Amino acid sequence: MNSRVISTIIAITWLWVGQAQAVTLTQWGTSASSSSADCSVLNCSKLDFLLFNPIIPGTTNGGLNQTSAQLLDDVNPEGRGTVSASVTLQGGLSVPLLKAKAASVDGNGWVSSMAMGIQGYQFTGSDGTTISLDSALTGSVMNTSGSDVTGLSVGVWLIRDDPTITFPAVTSMSDLLVQIALMPVVDSFSWENLSTGPVNRSTTTTDPLDQLEITLDNGDEFYMLAALTAAADGTGAWADAFSTLEMEFDTTELVPAGVVPIPAAVWLFGTGLVGLIGFARKKRNG
Repeated sequence: MNSRVISTIIAITWLWVGQAQAVTLTQWGTSASSSSADCSVLNCSKLDFLLFNPIIPGTTNGGLNQTSAQLLDDVNPEGRGTVSASVTLQGGLSVPLLKAKAASVDGNGWVSSMAMGIQGYQFTGSDGTTISLDSALTGSVMNTSGSDVTGLSVGVWLIRDDPTITFPAVTSMSDLLVQIALMPVVDSFSWENLSTGPVNRSTTTTDPLDQLEITLDNGDEFYMLAALTAAADGTGAWADAFSTLEMEFDTTELVPAGVVPIPAAVWLFGTGLVGLIGFARKKRNG
């Protein structure tokens, strides 16, 4: 076989393999962070807290392309309480496993922890397939007199591939919402609990607010971003969702967007190429 033909075949093969391994979603990662606020500056009502109350960033762990982040029993520098947050992406292809809790010891102070994870996926099923994401949260909340923003909050978003997306660098749910507003969100849900007593929130297929859907063609890529926040204000108030926030897709036809498998045909083509090269050498030597 002519060496120029062999070179052409090799070039085509590497081009094909390179396309098969193309990576477009790179902004996956994890973040565990804490924050606090002085409720004597403004009343810690829900509206004031989200829009006006100055939030003081605390400790942040994790970051871009990290599979886990943890913040355990972190003591607030202003002496307002303790927080914990944990997030893990297990095995590279999974929904984030999120945990968070917060406890306040300051009558005029608010403390919060947030666990956040974003993962990229590629769909390998048939064109026009609609897949869904279910979730379940179990936790407990204890308010005290005058405690208005003690509780748990969850936000989950399915986001189309967009080159403008960057891994969120945020310390609170309100900061995250600002970034989400600029993203091409396909479906989302948010849930809050600001009440005294036990919380047992489970989602089912009959609860459309908490079941997300996205319709995909073969090869489509998308992000799933999830955040869990625990917040407490007032002496003795606490919120605990450290058991877990669980989420699960109803399909197995997903692969990590950063590790796209090479089609079997490529390997067969490569094997044939090796045979052709060996045949050409044998013919030339003979």
